[in-house]
Amino acid sequence: MTGGAYQRDTPCPACGYNLRGLTGDPLRCPECGTETSRARLAELRGPMATRLRNLQSAIDLQTLAILLVMVGVPAALFVFGPRGIAFALLAVVPLGIVLAAIGWRMAKELFLGPGGGRLVARYQAWTTLLVSTYPLIALALGSLLYLVVPFLGFPNEAALVVAALVSVSVVGLLQFSIDPLRRARERQERAFRALVDLTREPDDADRPPTPGAPSLQRPDEADRVSPP
Repeated sequence: MTGGAYQRDTPCPACGYNLRGLTGDPLRCPECGTETSRARLAELRGPMATRLRNLQSAIDLQTLAILLVMVGVPAALFVFGPRGIAFALLAVVPLGIVLAAIGWRMAKELFLGPGGGRLVARYQAWTTLLVSTYPLIALALGSLLYLVVPFLGFPNEAALVVAALVSVSVVGLLQFSIDPLRRARERQERAFRALVDLTREPDDADRPPTPGAPSLQRPDEADRVSPP
């Protein structure tokens, strides 16, 4: 084991214990026993631009996986009928799970401590809600109108046009006039700033953290440093 005392406040990748002051390479966490090389710690704190691109790619991949399952399963049932259930279970759902797992792995590797993974999960849940809310409202409203309008004596083509126009109008009114998801979007912006704070470059270590960013350590251990 070589190397002088580690001089940077860095949480253990496994438990969040502050590794500052430890000697040797790899550094052995006195809290959980995990050994992490200094090169790996430097890699985890890679260039900010690259880390943010990777973070966004991971989130996009997870969102794609969720939407694939949400849209692919009903589409398979609509196109293939009862046989679509087997197609959805054997193809669509497994593909969604694989994409979500890849995205989760990509996001998890960007953080030095366990707090980042939990924050990504919460951020992803709200992102999926925001992405899917308006399409689901439009789909439900359009389906209802498509079933009701023919009873008024209009042909099916007219029912389809009316359903589409009314659905788009209602969604537009919700978005631009009432904007019921504004607070949710603001919460997402704060959550993303917190994610960015957890992926800071080493040169930014002395910068004050973003308000609301979760700590990677327990409160009673935030300032504790293990002796060399």
